[in-house]
Amino acid sequence: MARAKVVHISPEDNVVVAIAPIAKGDEIKVDDIDLVAAEDIPQGHKVAVAPIAAEGQVIKYGVSIGHTTEDVKPGQWVHTHDMKTNRRGGVYLRAGGAGEEDHAGRDLRGLRASGWQGRHAK
Repeated sequence: MARAKVVHISPEDNVVVAIAPIAKGDEIKVDDIDLVAAEDIPQGHKVAVAPIAAEGQVIKYGVSIGHTTEDVKPGQWVHTHDMKTNRRGGVYLRAGGAGEEDHAGRDLRGLRASGWQGRHAK
C-alpha cells in the first residue's frame, strides 16, 4: 500500500487534511495513527482519524468546524456529503453554533480562512 500524505493541523483534531489525493485502500499514517482510506479522498479534503457519531463535532484547527450528519468511521472522507458546517458569516462558531469563542477563549470573530485576523485571545 502507498503511504498517503496528510497533515494533522492540531493534536485535538479528529480529522486530518489530505495534501495529495488519497485512493481508496491507501494507508494513512499520521502521528501514532494508522488508517486505511475507506474511499477516494481529494487533495485538500478531510479524513476522519477517530470515529465521529452522527451529530458529533468535526474538530479542525482545534475548534469545531461542523457536525456530522451520519456516523463517520476512521479513514472515511469528511465533507459536505456527511457534515454540516458551523461557519456563519465568515467565522466558526462554538459547538452547536452558540457563542463566538472557542474552548481556549479565542474570539472567533477574527478567524478567517487565512488565519487569525483582528481580535485575539483575551
